Amino acid sequence: MTERDIVLECELLIGNTQASAAENVRVNMAMMTASPDQDRNIAGFHANPMVDPAGTPFDLAPGAGGRMPMRLALPRELIHVVEVAGRPMFVPLVMIELKWRAGISIRRFGADFMVGTPGQGARSA
Repeated sequence: MTERDIVLECELLIGNTQASAAENVRVNMAMMTASPDQDRNIAGFHANPMVDPAGTPFDLAPGAGGRMPMRLALPRELIHVVEVAGRPMFVPLVMIELKWRAGISIRRFGADFMVGTPGQGARSA
């Protein structure tokens, strides 16, 4: 956390499990915090990501893969804070949208992740 934003640095493990090459792979990613509007915001992101692709488009041969460093920042004014047991907290969510060419088709895959460490029981710490 900084004075102006929260920053998440991690790696995205990406691989091509298909029998054909994935060409011109573009990765879009964004971060938000959990909120009552999160489902609408997540659906909007995947329908039309309004962020620049992370890095230069690349090709993945069948069976190929690698790690992609990620650095996402979210301004403090966009953080949705909730109070749990009298303590303020927020839950970061990372949204990822992949698009690529497979022959003459455009393919896509989206995933969303709640960020945290294992806590007690079924909740994040």
